[in-house]
Amino acid sequence: MQDAEIVKKDTSSGGAVVGVIAALDRMILKGWRVFVSLKFGIFLLAAIGVASIYGTMSYASNAALGDNAIPMARSMYFESKWFVMLLLVFALNLILSTWHVTVMSFTIWWKRDFRRDSDYYTHGSGPRATVSVPGGATEVESVLRKKFTRVHRDGTAFFAQRGILSRLGPTIVHIGILTVIFSVVAKAFLIWEGKIMTEGRFLAAEGEMSPIVHQPLAIEQQITDANRIETPIDVWVKVLDFDEIKHPNSEVPAYFSSLVEVRDPRTQEVTVAQLDMNHSLKIPTSKFGVLEFHQAGYQKIEDGAMPPRYNFDVRDAQTGERIGIADGSKGDRVRVGDTKYMLEVDGESAGAGWRLYDMAAPEKVIGEGTLTAGEKTNFQVRPAEFFSDFQIDEKTNKPYNASNMLTNAALRVEILEDGKLTQSEVLFFDRQLSELTSTNHPAFKLALEDLKIPQNQDSASVDWNKPGAAMFSVRVSNVKNASESEVIDLFMGQSSHAFAFNKLEAPAPAAGSGYAVRLLGPTARYTTVLSVVNEPTVRYTALGVFITVFGALLTFAFRYRAFYGLWDEGAQTLRMALVPRWGQSPVKKEFDELVALLSHGGTIAAPENASTIDKETFAQVPDTANTIPTPVDAG
Repeated sequence: MQDAEIVKKDTSSGGAVVGVIAALDRMILKGWRVFVSLKFGIFLLAAIGVASIYGTMSYASNAALGDNAIPMARSMYFESKWFVMLLLVFALNLILSTWHVTVMSFTIWWKRDFRRDSDYYTHGSGPRATVSVPGGATEVESVLRKKFTRVHRDGTAFFAQRGILSRLGPTIVHIGILTVIFSVVAKAFLIWEGKIMTEGRFLAAEGEMSPIVHQPLAIEQQITDANRIETPIDVWVKVLDFDEIKHPNSEVPAYFSSLVEVRDPRTQEVTVAQLDMNHSLKIPTSKFGVLEFHQAGYQKIEDGAMPPRYNFDVRDAQTGERIGIADGSKGDRVRVGDTKYMLEVDGESAGAGWRLYDMAAPEKVIGEGTLTAGEKTNFQVRPAEFFSDFQIDEKTNKPYNASNMLTNAALRVEILEDGKLTQSEVLFFDRQLSELTSTNHPAFKLALEDLKIPQNQDSASVDWNKPGAAMFSVRVSNVKNASESEVIDLFMGQSSHAFAFNKLEAPAPAAGSGYAVRLLGPTARYTTVLSVVNEPTVRYTALGVFITVFGALLTFAFRYRAFYGLWDEGAQTLRMALVPRWGQSPVKKEFDELVALLSHGGTIAAPENASTIDKETFAQVPDTANTIPTPVDAG
């Protein structure tokens, strides 16, 4: 009796364990089904969307964060570990939840399991009918092969397909999405491992060489003196020259670029390239792969902080025609204007040697000689015409005076060199317009400081262009040194006293060379800022986007339809259904044409469940007997 009780207890205990395991198994199975479900995938996609919107609105597009906005958005959200894990979970769910559809899409060309029971031909959303086919089953197969891409027959069962590429479209879209996700994840892993550079900056003054790229210590913040780390790269980069072109009569830069020299110590190979906002330079390195250098900005170096640069006038020695202006210093190779030539000087005084190179062969000398100095000349300014309300005629593009009111005062002045008129400029009295415009002269900048008329005289009645009627105060500033300026009072037509400067005349020909170079004087020096990045995953992101778009085009450019048929040998009828892919346009018209073709314009029999069928299906089929026969028994 005791043994029986023990056995009973053991059995009940074992049953409890089995029950717990079974319940746990059911829970795991249920959880697995939830995980691989499409609903869970939609939930994950919504979570990614919400996180992306919040990261963009709170960080990336937050103007209060300034330059920190994008780095913080990437660090806190788009390249964070929790966001990457969310992407990986979504990718796994997308693969598992659509796996059976993927297998079906890629194997549907060879589909063999296509038999349907008789109820299938009386129920469904697509058009269905029973058709009398005079030519029998052979004709059914012949018609299907003319109208469809793939036709299969298994005894009395038929299956045909058309627009099969449409079935592949959604799966290709999924493949594209997965490619984008994995490229984003791969980029994040490379950043965590220090194998990718996203916020690098290369800074060097003209003439400086460095193998250092600056990166932020805290990647969610911009680079500063306190927040940066010097990252060495295994190539030397030297800024040879910086070039800035401003808008006409303006201090606003229209274009700026840097000429850089890259020297690989492993191969001693030297590369010279011009970088601007539209042209970058790719440099291979051992640690980071291919680094891409972009022109990011520049900064003028204050006078006295570094030795000055000098302007050099390079000309053809025979014709005296100017080739270009180059600014450089001793030992630097600089680009001559926008030409293919580079200039290198041994000093910044007359008599110093110079050499000219071709950018395509930076080590080969194509011309050499000694520097000559510039010639002194005199500069004068003379008021020529005053506009109380300056306007431009849109048709003639010439200035005119719109009214006698002082609403947009401007003074046209003439510039004389050695007593000869060389050019004229318009000086605006408005301070904002004056700051946006400047005189186009290499030595002096002019500004209209003040207008003076006799006391007790109305400005509207003054004849401003009459000599002696008004006095104009003009500030003359040295372009090279803005602190050297003078305000002069002039009447209309009166020339100022002379200011001396170096005239840009053709230099004397250099002996033994086809070129001549003249020293013009000191000029400003700039620090070049280059952004340094390597984005090895960008190509895969672009590939993923292309695959996604291609899949979407396949989905919507083609319309998939599947034909199912069941032949009744005794009644010589075909039960048929034409089914489009879910979500695509109906195939009712095509179905009616197929019915007419199979029946030779004869009759069809209504399906057993006619209430579920669109009655117009039968009305559109030619009926010579003008009657609908009794439905054929499906059995």
